[in-house]
Amino acid sequence: MNDTLLGLIVATLVVLPGFVTQELTVRRRPSARTDGQSAIQRALFFSVLIQLIWSWDTWRIVEDLSGHHWRDHFGEVVVWLVVVIVATPFVLGSVLNAVLVRAERGGQDLRWWHYALGGRDAREAWDYMFQTLDRGAWVLVRLVASTAELPVMFVAKYGDHARHAQSPAPHDVYFDEVWSTDIAGVPIARISTVSGMWLPANQIEAIFPMAPQPADTDAAPTVGAGPLLSLLVAAALLWALRPRRLQGRH
Repeated sequence: MNDTLLGLIVATLVVLPGFVTQELTVRRRPSARTDGQSAIQRALFFSVLIQLIWSWDTWRIVEDLSGHHWRDHFGEVVVWLVVVIVATPFVLGSVLNAVLVRAERGGQDLRWWHYALGGRDAREAWDYMFQTLDRGAWVLVRLVASTAELPVMFVAKYGDHARHAQSPAPHDVYFDEVWSTDIAGVPIARISTVSGMWLPANQIEAIFPMAPQPADTDAAPTVGAGPLLSLLVAAALLWALRPRRLQGRH
């Protein structure tokens, strides 16, 4: 195989896990979408970290493959690729994402290691409010057209398909469920003629997070730890069933 092509393949295998991990850490965290240089630096850091974690096994495989005997260790190489290139970045990125999401939405000051792992403070009160809202949360929205005698407002669901702008962009927002209210802001019924609502920044007077949700709608679905545990078990099984090192050198 051409040495240049082989070098490119090796370099890709070394750095790719870090970029996958980096992308997973910013999931559901709009404030973490930083400039490209910072993202690349953190991805390279994760790449080095993953390679250090598995360096002992990588070195063992390299020794086994010396002398062009890769065919005798093909299964072992496949397991290494699955564990190091696929499973480890997914598990590491998912765990870090869960830790950072919980820290950023907890309302407490972040610690130094949160920042080292990519944690971000909310830039403005607008960002902080949405950062602390769980998916499926309900808010009461009051529009600028409101008057003291006739408030114009509705209840909206900030669900899985909702989106909001991050500062310093204009503070527009999209809700994926809208309910009409009475003059006191109590939900009456879902507006079935619309599947969602986009609001520009200049139409919003105030947004009030609500503790309860409308009584006759389903709660937002939650994602448990099942998929992550399944992946960990699968990785452990692959590792346990990997081909053992052949006795002697070829």
